Amino acid sequence: FFVRLFGSKPLPAEMDPCTRAEGAAALQATSDSSGAGRVYCLRWHVLTIWLLSGFVNQSMWLSFAPVVNPCSKMYNVPRIFFSSFASCGTVTYIPGTWWLSKMLEKSDLRRVVLSASAMTVLGVVLRFLAHAALQPLAPRFGYAVLFIGQCLVGIGAPAYLQNPVLFGEIWFSQKDRDLISSVGMLLPLVGQGFGSFFTIMCVRTEDAAGLTTFLGIQMAVSILLGWWVFWKFDAAPPTPPTVVSRWLSASSLAGGCFGSLMQHRLHRLRLLQPGTLG
Repeated sequence: FFVRLFGSKPLPAEMDPCTRAEGAAALQATSDSSGAGRVYCLRWHVLTIWLLSGFVNQSMWLSFAPVVNPCSKMYNVPRIFFSSFASCGTVTYIPGTWWLSKMLEKSDLRRVVLSASAMTVLGVVLRFLAHAALQPLAPRFGYAVLFIGQCLVGIGAPAYLQNPVLFGEIWFSQKDRDLISSVGMLLPLVGQGFGSFFTIMCVRTEDAAGLTTFLGIQMAVSILLGWWVFWKFDAAPPTPPTVVSRWLSASSLAGGCFGSLMQHRLHRLRLLQPGTLG
């Protein structure tokens, strides 16, 4: 649904077959080449959107951790039901990673981030409605809707946690790429801690007073950020920043063997980054 709803023209579904020798020769040719492509100031704007999106998404993971006891009484469910929210992101990481791999096979970075942003917005809207409207009328049904909203946010998380390498490859020169990848991996983890801290600052932990306002703030921020992603986030710069990026762009659009090889290599690299499941 999200693949069809958002984005630009997808990459070809099928790539021309190639042998390992041809792919290795093409990769060696790029490593022997010299010169850098042009980088654009727009990359900092896109980087800001992407980092903030990951930060906000992860800030919702531990939002309920400081108020487990009052929330379990409020929704008339066992305490473990709210304690499980802390592990919800880990459980949804598996289907989220599968969704991410399918998205990247058929589309570009813009469509991936748009889809993740849409799931985040839908998730926080469900969380807010569950607490503000459903909990007073049917507490356990409200909890079910709240849980679904939390899972939607978690499914979109791999789009930010798994893609620092890809994002740096698309937008930044070689000298900036390590820094961008490091920041892209660490900032969402900072967001997890910030989400828990922000809950303590806004919500009274004894009786969860102020939780509705807190969830409303998260919903408003997510909607504004989703609007920003929709209007300003670009899939790639007008021209790739490095030789390898130019080869990847040209070969993948042409369906060549090098494009197929590089896409699989970059895809495996960003899916196997250490620490992304922590």
